[in-house]
Amino acid sequence: MRISLRTLVAIVLLTVAAQAQGASISKPPDAPKRPVTDEYQGVKVTDDYRWLENWDDPATKQWSAAENARTREYLDHLPARPAIKEQIRQLISASSASYYGLQFRAGILFAMKYQPPQQQPTLVALHSPDDPS
Repeated sequence: MRISLRTLVAIVLLTVAAQAQGASISKPPDAPKRPVTDEYQGVKVTDDYRWLENWDDPATKQWSAAENARTREYLDHLPARPAIKEQIRQLISASSASYYGLQFRAGILFAMKYQPPQQQPTLVALHSPDDPS
């Protein structure tokens, strides 16, 4: 079973969100406003938190560490965390076949099939694109 990283992240986030109802979380770290105003094509735009984009600033590092600690504390106390972790482990370790070089000849679909943990692809003949064999 091949699953994209985007799909995996969506599954994890939805699962965590579903389990998060009623879970308590500590107050976020203080992020003071330090307004910076830029002008783009005659329109002034103020960004109060641009200072958080400077990773060389010790204040940004301190804020980020506090936010990471807050998030870690919250995630570690989710009741379904072990089940979510196991599901992610299964999804990541799952392997599925991939097909390439498809050619249709005389009513038969030929393809190169790569199936981990085999190290070499094999030539397969399929009766239709829906044929998983």
